[in-house]
Amino acid sequence: MDRPEVREVWSAATADRTGATFLEVVESDVSLAGSAFAEPVVGKEEVWTALRASASVYDSIAFTDTAEAGSFAYLQWSGRALGLDVAGVTVLGLSERGRFATVSIHMRPFPAVIAISAEIARVLSPPRPTNGAR
Repeated sequence: MDRPEVREVWSAATADRTGATFLEVVESDVSLAGSAFAEPVVGKEEVWTALRASASVYDSIAFTDTAEAGSFAYLQWSGRALGLDVAGVTVLGLSERGRFATVSIHMRPFPAVIAISAEIARVLSPPRPTNGAR
């Protein structure tokens, strides 16, 4: 992956709702961690699912600045989620092959993190039986 294009590649990969682009640009053991996740998520499909769940809570989001150092890219962003202002940084770790190997999403303020975390957990939870079965 050409380093000057890290932000564009990430944006295209996460914007493609089919997941095909994402699956092409990440390592098979890619990991996702962050403020709103209870525990790290590992694996292409698992990370894609968690990112789609996370995206579903945002009303708007835009990258505002980018920095790179070594094998890491830092994407600063701001937006609204669940009616709350939120901002943060996404740290993308690149493998030797130039694919995304780690994704860390850090956000603020804390009340928004708590609300977003709860909603992501709800979206990712398996459906509960509706017929009274336990």
